[in-house]
Amino acid sequence: MLKQKIHFKGRYIRKPDEFSGTPESVRIRMREKEAEFFKKYVLTEGGTNRINSIDKKSLTEPKRHMLEAIEVFKNGFKIENGKMDQDFLNRYIRYLLQKVVLVVIKTGELASAFRLFNIINARGIPLTNADLLKSENLSVIPKEEEPKYTKIWEDLEEDFGSEKLEMLISFIRSIKLKEKARKSIYEEFEDKVFKKEPEFKGVKDSLNICKILPIYIGEKIEEARITTGNSEEETYYYNLISLMRDFLPFNDWMVGVIKFKEKFKEDSHLFQFLRVFEKKNHY
Repeated sequence: MLKQKIHFKGRYIRKPDEFSGTPESVRIRMREKEAEFFKKYVLTEGGTNRINSIDKKSLTEPKRHMLEAIEVFKNGFKIENGKMDQDFLNRYIRYLLQKVVLVVIKTGELASAFRLFNIINARGIPLTNADLLKSENLSVIPKEEEPKYTKIWEDLEEDFGSEKLEMLISFIRSIKLKEKARKSIYEEFEDKVFKKEPEFKGVKDSLNICKILPIYIGEKIEEARITTGNSEEETYYYNLISLMRDFLPFNDWMVGVIKFKEKFKEDSHLFQFLRVFEKKNHY
């Protein structure tokens, strides 16, 4: 049996039509931040063969997931000698084109799209707290400002990753409510934080996360660095924060550091706070 290659390019790129005036266009679109990466390593012929030269550590989380998906498919269609099993690939493509149906559901606004996804995706991968809160915040932001604040959230996700963003959102919940969680973080924001402070939803919430994240991600906890003018205090702080950060089995203590630093700006005050905190908590 002749193992003919199936040309798949026409499936994701619409050819131009000079008679109707339709330009060439890509049927599959990525977010602007990932569009160039997707074009280079997926849409361009031979692009997937160049992925071994990519430094994975330099990639953002979405690009890393895209790269992992490429590797899964490439490895799945290889045979023992490392070559592509063209017959298996052809059968898979036929199945994909003939048996798989994609249903597109559109909404008028981004916030509605999040709510709809959360309802119909009960058995799939759930939206994160960051996704849900992004939806709630955008729902009260004027439509003309929506692109600006959508970009704020996307930048946070790209710069810090979904795991750290989830953790910081839980910190904000703790700072606002000052009690242990009894429901999911999203439900507590909906039932308590937003009801108690309606003005906190929207622009203020987005900006508050932007303000708190650098304090945590930056020098005070990850780099464990303060500037007091006293080398002994700075070394002590570095050692203490490093031990707590790397070896404590929980991270609730970081909420206290974030809140204290937010209120009291001097590093010397932060050092004294950590000394008192250490004496009261012997781990």
